Amino acid sequence: MKIIFNNFYSQSLFRALSALIIAILFMPLVFFLGARNDLLFPKAIYFEILVEVALAVFISLILIDRRFFPKASHLTVTLFIFFIFLTLSAIFGVDPYRSFFGDIFRMEGLITLYHFFIFFLIVSSLFKVKPDFIWTLLKISFGVGILAGLSAIIELMRRKVEISSFRGGGLIGNPAVLSSYLIFIIFFGGILAFKSRNIAARYFFVVGSLFLTAILFLTQTRGAFVGFISGIIATLFFIFLFEPRKKFGLIAGGILIVFFLVGFLIFINPDSLFVQKIPLINRLTKINREDPTTKTRLLSIKTSWNAIKERPILGFGQEHYDFAYFRHFNLGFTSISEYFNFDRSHNKLLDIAVMNGVPALIIYLTLFFFIFKIIFSERFKKEESPVTRSFFSDYPLLILFKIYFFLTLWLFI
Repeated sequence: MKIIFNNFYSQSLFRALSALIIAILFMPLVFFLGARNDLLFPKAIYFEILVEVALAVFISLILIDRRFFPKASHLTVTLFIFFIFLTLSAIFGVDPYRSFFGDIFRMEGLITLYHFFIFFLIVSSLFKVKPDFIWTLLKISFGVGILAGLSAIIELMRRKVEISSFRGGGLIGNPAVLSSYLIFIIFFGGILAFKSRNIAARYFFVVGSLFLTAILFLTQTRGAFVGFISGIIATLFFIFLFEPRKKFGLIAGGILIVFFLVGFLIFINPDSLFVQKIPLINRLTKINREDPTTKTRLLSIKTSWNAIKERPILGFGQEHYDFAYFRHFNLGFTSISEYFNFDRSHNKLLDIAVMNGVPALIIYLTLFFFIFKIIFSERFKKEESPVTRSFFSDYPLLILFKIYFFLTLWLFI
């Protein structure tokens, strides 16, 4: 889609802004030489600097061309209200300074989160004027994801350890963060393969997605994999019940049966050679009430609930789960593991409720409601925008957001 610009300046600003957005997508590959435990810090600094430059360009652009002014929508307004509650929880929380600036290990202070909100406004405004720009971003994101996956392979080769004992994060640093990131990239590849008319490109996206799925297994992150499977099953179940084309509904039903049969056979034969040979599957079969990791996660749920009851409205403030955790510390942790210093509950919904309050959690869940409404709504499918016709109506996107939702629930295992 070709844009007709008002003048040379608006065209130049648009090109500069597009280049900055593309540069931001390379954030997962950014690192400091010699950094070992703070791989997120350089990424966050890189991201924030580029977003601030992009914001200056964006403001200049909308002053010249009002078409790029952010459009109010249910999703945008809800997200804005969510950030209001995050800000209030920080101001009235335990330590406002830490809530706003965070720390170098998590980089989830409000200042960083504000940058993500600005990034969302800029990108959504660009899509409004140039909808097909989304395909450029998806392709670049997919390429960056492949490089991030390769960095995990390089880490495995450098460490010279058995695959069964390897849980690498590559340039991302943390295997749980890498697995969550790769889930998005895998489904970007699925969307691109589904839409591509070039056979060679389609094979590239399919093979690349399979490669990244193998890396997902390599991270051995049980929560990410359970979220991955849960999202697929939920979407297959939806297709089976509501897909008007009976052929696709029956196919979805058949795949569901295969999923349940394979899962049943795995869990009734945890000592089989097949299960033992695949580290992630082996770890999944050990999820039970006697598993030390599961025990600590269940105790963290109880601890979180006690913290929520103490400060249900605004919580303890962003980045202060650890304060609430030790304030309501359960001595049962000491009998399970030597490591019991949690700065997160490993469940996003509980994290939000503890740090930002129950109203913030409700608003967060409302965001998912509007996202799913956008995907399902016939009104969006009938709009002239090629983004809503060709992107939001696809099953791969539906699966992706369901996986992300389940991921917020299950990453704690």
